[in-house]
Amino acid sequence: MSDQSEKIFKLLKQHADRIVVGLMWGFVALLAWLFVSERSGGPETFVPPPPAKIEDAVAANPRLSVYEALTTTSDISQFPEIAAVRTFNMFDYKSVKDREAIEREANQLYSQAEAAAAKGSSAEAIGLLRRCLQQFPTHQKARELLQKLEGGGGASPAPAAPS
Repeated sequence: MSDQSEKIFKLLKQHADRIVVGLMWGFVALLAWLFVSERSGGPETFVPPPPAKIEDAVAANPRLSVYEALTTTSDISQFPEIAAVRTFNMFDYKSVKDREAIEREANQLYSQAEAAAAKGSSAEAIGLLRRCLQQFPTHQKARELLQKLEGGGGASPAPAAPS
């Protein structure tokens, strides 16, 4: 390096603190100027843009009706399976015993319907199965046999044992 540049570096090192303080005051002055210039501009300088027209994209969506149909609440009292679950109190000993008795009676009706279907009298079997499902709507085997008899229309061998 040359002598000239060495002198400059030496002076910068000696006066570094003064240089930093000067730069800080310069930043303070810049901030003060920005603040004052921002405050001095009146409302006449700023004109807000007109409000934008926003179209509701959700209302125009063709799937909105499907969503609304799926989210509407339906009356659950029309479903006997749900009503049976809603009214059953598993902590009440009497209702548990009543339920067991109803289930036993439904199983007997199912057995009779199974025997009637095996004999070939599907009308009698369908009547017994409907009574069984009225008493105990969650009897799955009775429901399956009823669908089989109503769908097939004839006597078909029934499932092996009642539940």
